[in-house]
Amino acid sequence: MNIAEVKRSDISILVPCYNCATTLKRAVDSVLNQPGVNIEIILIDDASTDDTGTLIDELAQRYANISAIHRPENGRIAAALNDGATMAVGRYIMRLDADDWLEKGCLARMLAAIEANPKVGFVYGCRKYYGRRSDTYTPKPFNRADFDVHNAAGYCYLFRRDVWDMGIRWEALGTFGGAIIDLEDWQHLLKMMNAGLEGMALPDTLVLHYTFGWTGTWQELKANEGAALAELKRRFPSVKAVNL
Repeated sequence: MNIAEVKRSDISILVPCYNCATTLKRAVDSVLNQPGVNIEIILIDDASTDDTGTLIDELAQRYANISAIHRPENGRIAAALNDGATMAVGRYIMRLDADDWLEKGCLARMLAAIEANPKVGFVYGCRKYYGRRSDTYTPKPFNRADFDVHNAAGYCYLFRRDVWDMGIRWEALGTFGGAIIDLEDWQHLLKMMNAGLEGMALPDTLVLHYTFGWTGTWQELKANEGAALAELKRRFPSVKAVNL
């Protein structure tokens, strides 16, 4: 893929990376093998301490539509995503975590759906879990009120570049119990809907293969759930969730 093709990308995929050298190639391959869409991939190394940074550089050298960012210090997911979106040239933007992967063909279906519905700001589909869960989540038709109870879209949604141009950013929720809690995806979605944008669920489209572990950010979130939920409700008074 040449540089001119990259500049005409349909979708910019942002991949925040931290110590993910063993899983990153699978995630990247799942994007490169998407038919019917022009893709750019932005890999954001969040100050990894393993071989992730070296692998990112190798991938960026091998593929013209992959770019690498190396953050000098770890800033967690929201900061990494914002750095990546600053570089994005696609008409649409989506996040993919480095330990997960996309279902083949999902991006073409998501792109077709959002382009056929100009009032829709973001689209999302099904996700299949591995690890702590082993089921497949199928979203109900979009309902704004559902997002006040839980993140009905998950983190892997496709949204219009206009959202970024409007100034809507990912944001960390804060530091609780010594841990930075991002909850950046749910906040990002709430910000979009508060700005008047609607979502669209694709219950017939599997999008994400999601590795759901017991440790890491999930463990930090559960350990500080009460304080984090109170802060989320302070920022977004419409939220009625009883847990995270």
